[in-house]
Amino acid sequence: MSCDCNISCIRSTTQDCQICASRCIDSSDEYVHHMSYASVEPIYWCNTHTLIRPRLPNFAAENSQSPSGVLKLIHAWSLNVSTSPFLVAFDAEIIPAAFACLAEQTVKDPVAKIVLEIAASLVGQVNDESNGLSPVIRDSLLLAHLDVFLDSTTQFLKKRDVTRPSSSKSDDIFALSLSVISSVSPLAQDAETVQRALEVLVPMINRPLKIVAASIKSDILRIIEHLLPRSADFHHNSDTLWKYYDIVTALFRSTSDNQDRSRLVEIVKVFARNDESLVIAAATVENLNAYSTRRLDTPDFDRRLAAFSALNRKQYAALEYRAWRLILNNIIFFVQDEDELAIRTNASYCIERFLEVVSARSDSQLPSLLRSILLPAVSYGLRHKTELIRSEWISILNVVVNGCPFLPEFAAMVPLTAEGDEEVNFFSNIQHIQQHRRGRALRRLSLLDKEVRLLESSITDYLLPLVEQFCFKSGGDAHNLVDDAIKAVGELASRLSLSKFINYSDDIQSF
Repeated sequence: MSCDCNISCIRSTTQDCQICASRCIDSSDEYVHHMSYASVEPIYWCNTHTLIRPRLPNFAAENSQSPSGVLKLIHAWSLNVSTSPFLVAFDAEIIPAAFACLAEQTVKDPVAKIVLEIAASLVGQVNDESNGLSPVIRDSLLLAHLDVFLDSTTQFLKKRDVTRPSSSKSDDIFALSLSVISSVSPLAQDAETVQRALEVLVPMINRPLKIVAASIKSDILRIIEHLLPRSADFHHNSDTLWKYYDIVTALFRSTSDNQDRSRLVEIVKVFARNDESLVIAAATVENLNAYSTRRLDTPDFDRRLAAFSALNRKQYAALEYRAWRLILNNIIFFVQDEDELAIRTNASYCIERFLEVVSARSDSQLPSLLRSILLPAVSYGLRHKTELIRSEWISILNVVVNGCPFLPEFAAMVPLTAEGDEEVNFFSNIQHIQQHRRGRALRRLSLLDKEVRLLESSITDYLLPLVEQFCFKSGGDAHNLVDDAIKAVGELASRLSLSKFINYSDDIQSF
């Protein structure tokens, strides 16, 4: 009993010493700064050998639930450029032991926060060339342990649930970890460690904004730009590399931030190093996303329109599958430009060029891009809140129906085009400026011969989203248009199976 009591007292005393030591460091920054190295070295040597070194063998496990006094002491040392060199002066295992806490399966957020603050402080000191640290100390503080930090942080992020929204505190830790990785990523060298980091980080940029915030995605893009060329998967035959390419290029459809789009362009140029067929497409996309060098955040319309002109005249015919994936994702974004008619119409014409190439190369992989990228974008665009953009997508749908009769859902819609007669063409009249032309198009759709067997996918993905927008018109003579639209919706809905009809009814009730 007496022995147990003595051990308990010793432990308690040790913990008190650790806490006191860290508080002394916190409260005496200025004092320590003016003391000579020789005068404080014995104190830190004693702290290292009596308080820190005995805990290192099981350091990660002991700190998984809450930060210990030793971890707080290491944290206190790391915050000051006068004391951080002592983290490597007497034992080179102190910093990697602290970083390894992040890799613990059950590590809690308070522990992760302290470890990440240690890393962030060391990164700041190493990058500050005016603080007087010698090159040897700089390398010892960070570069020597960079792979351990990157690997541990990757495992920490891998354990986090990024499939649902998290608390603000978790978001702060998540953002801090990515910020530190972003700072050290240009220095990373180990290809396998870099590869493991990318496996965790790249899928995160595909998450919705309510789960992964835009600022965090910006950090991830910055990290990808630096790490990708150093990855073990960075070679032409790597399936993983081109899976990353698909994820990155898809962001061009939705990313509107100027800096993020510019960073995406730089990442695409990295991919182009491994595939010569991407070189022209990468240069084209760089011009399509160009900004003026004289006016802040102002698009360079001369470069953009020149790029569209070159693309729509000659380049389109020579583009391969991967190049078209990149171009198409950009084009879909520009179709939805509400402010610039020239950009919007050039983008629509580029889609027409794409359909020409698809028809000419039906045995290639291009039809898969039609299915996976363009058609979902058309269906989504027909539901756009702005009538101007909806009209653009209706025009594109007209082109798709005429250009893709080899697809069953569009072959059934060919009668709506009236063989090119613009006076009767449903898609031309439904967006006409004159109300009576729109009403006539809706009535023609309602009276469509039952022998014209529209597929359910044609109805639910394209025709119903197109027509239902007119059911909510108001003002002037809109009531006539609303009546025609309701009749057309009823006619189309009557062609659906029961399950599809019920699903559509639920959607309508949620309007």
